[in-house]
Amino acid sequence: MSSATHKPPQDRTLLVLGAGASIAAAKYPIENSMRESMAKMPSGDNFFYDLFFQGKTDTHDEEYLNVLGLTSQGVNDFIVRAWALKNNLNQFDPAEWKQLNVEDVFTFLDIGARMYPQGTQYQRGSRACKRELQAFITSFLSIKSEGLHCEHLANILYALKPRDSVISFNWDTIADFTLQEVQHDSYASYVELMTAQRLRVSDFVHRGVLLKLHGSLNWMVCPNPQCAMHAKIRLAVRDGKLSRFTDMHKCPVCGNERPEPFIVPPTSQKFIRRGTTLHKLWLIARQQLPYCDRIVFVGYSFPVTDFYSEWLFRQIYFFKDRKLPHIIVVNPEIMKPRSRVAQRYQRIFRGCTIERFPTLERFCRGGLDLLKKRCAEPAMCSSGPPAEPPARS
Repeated sequence: MSSATHKPPQDRTLLVLGAGASIAAAKYPIENSMRESMAKMPSGDNFFYDLFFQGKTDTHDEEYLNVLGLTSQGVNDFIVRAWALKNNLNQFDPAEWKQLNVEDVFTFLDIGARMYPQGTQYQRGSRACKRELQAFITSFLSIKSEGLHCEHLANILYALKPRDSVISFNWDTIADFTLQEVQHDSYASYVELMTAQRLRVSDFVHRGVLLKLHGSLNWMVCPNPQCAMHAKIRLAVRDGKLSRFTDMHKCPVCGNERPEPFIVPPTSQKFIRRGTTLHKLWLIARQQLPYCDRIVFVGYSFPVTDFYSEWLFRQIYFFKDRKLPHIIVVNPEIMKPRSRVAQRYQRIFRGCTIERFPTLERFCRGGLDLLKKRCAEPAMCSSGPPAEPPARS
């Protein structure tokens, strides 16, 4: 649908999901006790410590298991040495893995791969560790999230209008399967967007759609460099329904049976190439902002190294004579005025009304009415260049 012939809809909500949305998810269906024991989603700051956690089952109490060491010993040893985890040299001490941020590890490996010339042992080792760590993470997050939907998120989606959009900075598929479960209009738009032969930004500016701006576990690329589908994203979907990781079929062109998930690694050196699918998703998000009266952030903390997301949301000040959106934040850290998260929101959304909720469950109990009514006279943006017209790429 062309934006040139469509009257821009008003009173739209943008729902933004960060890692906290997945961590706080009330996930269904839980098929067995083993699946339940692995259901906890990891945080960024305690990624490995959280990932190693195994919940109580019929056969064992809560415990920590070094699944990284069991499946990717080379990466495990690399991290143990670089972060001086001395108690993990000859045994496993989960306490030492606390406060080990996954972004720090990826950035370390990224710098290592760039520091020495192509083909050197250090450069090859850093690149190999990065690939192996990425494969490890995608496999285990798929086990923890595929096929599951969140009841809290479903309640929020039921309160959204058809043209409201969802941005997810998460690789996992909890939001995807919840949208499918609820059958919100943004789900059908998402499937159409990710399966389009030629993706046009202008076709999705005035539609509700899911935008996964850091990639997804179910975005598959063919690893065969000789294949026409090499490095091209395809959504793992069949007959309009999302496929589970174990059901993902082989490459439709070359028949390769080992597709790789497309995700943007959490590194401070993220780079999005112009003209790619991911680049166009960011443009769609930017072009939708002028029509959003409220933005709801669930579990997103605005990491200081996530330069792209800060760029995106600072665009609200460039829409001349447009009311600033009402900001709703669901995050326990937002309740602490001196916390880094609270100060980041105050700086980025200066002049905006900010509503705060500590948990996803609390917001579902007392905040959904905010999505059903227009916000009351937020501040106006009085200066800055006008927004660019929707790109026709």
